[in-house]
Amino acid sequence: MVKTNPKSLRKWWLITFVVVLAVAGAITWAVQTSSAALVSSVEVQVANRDMVRNISNVAAIDVGERITDLNLVAAAARVTQLPQVRSAEVSRRWPDRIVISVELRRPIGWLRETDQVRYIDETGEKYDPAVTTPKPGLAQFEAREDRLLAASATAYQYLPESQKQKLSKITAQSSSNIRFSLTNGVTIIWGSADRSPRKAEVLSVLLQRKAKIYDVSAPDLPTISLQ
Repeated sequence: MVKTNPKSLRKWWLITFVVVLAVAGAITWAVQTSSAALVSSVEVQVANRDMVRNISNVAAIDVGERITDLNLVAAAARVTQLPQVRSAEVSRRWPDRIVISVELRRPIGWLRETDQVRYIDETGEKYDPAVTTPKPGLAQFEAREDRLLAASATAYQYLPESQKQKLSKITAQSSSNIRFSLTNGVTIIWGSADRSPRKAEVLSVLLQRKAKIYDVSAPDLPTISLQ
């Protein structure tokens, strides 16, 4: 059996480690100083292709910049300042590409503040889409406080899809008085956003009967009114 000298083994590992570091450093230096380290393209991945140019301009990453010098976090932060953007990630794709992945807000309704339209996303957060007329098919929210908007958005998530398609207005005079007004004249009294899953189940059963008002604010004692 051949015996291994522990000191020789440690020396061999040390030499190997130094060589690996040297090779890695040489590769890094070669990449940083070569033309391959310059940005050749910037790709924007976003659902709304009309926003590609605006996102590229805001990200401010130009073809020809040294890819290793870019501050990707700062570029992503600039993109998220756009009202329609929920989140953004900027990443390097070696050797010379930059990819900007953007998730957009999904509007579930809109709110009018003075003469300005502001969209409401699924979290109840307001954002300015720079439009004066809302998209058709979106319900109008009426709430005086941001917390009421958030509660309304929570309740909206549980409203049956069949009723969302008929939704005209969502009002929240208080956190316990959320109401849905439908285009066919029907009113759904939701109450607070508490127990929304249960209220949705109860409402689905009540909708089997034709009525003008469906009250699920107390889901264990729901009521309907024909007038």
